[in-house]
Amino acid sequence: MQEALREACLALAHSTPTRQIVEYGSAFEEAFWLPGDLEQANRMYRRGVGSLIHYDVQNGGQLIHTLRVFLERNRSWRKSSQSLNAHKQTLIYRVRRIEEITGRSLDDTEGVVEFWIALRSMDIAAESHP
Repeated sequence: MQEALREACLALAHSTPTRQIVEYGSAFEEAFWLPGDLEQANRMYRRGVGSLIHYDVQNGGQLIHTLRVFLERNRSWRKSSQSLNAHKQTLIYRVRRIEEITGRSLDDTEGVVEFWIALRSMDIAAESHP
């Protein structure tokens, strides 16, 4: 039963709005970059955004949410500001704080990829602990 839940959670994590039904056996064919198990998901998100989670918990912040929205809106300052209902300068401040805390840049592809994989890994880990 535990193994079936694990497989279902991992298949769900590999789903997208355009690919809503995913079989566990084929889940890793299209999103091969996602973690293959829950232990790996936990390691990946902690390494990638663990410092932001810690910051948010300690300071009542919203940096994880800001990061997710910013990436989901393809790093558009205008769209992200609108979605967050925040002034553009507030968003700029938050993004710079994210970069300071993590030591990664949202101005380069490598940083964006690391953040995106970490957030997706965090989703996988969270879905396994409802």
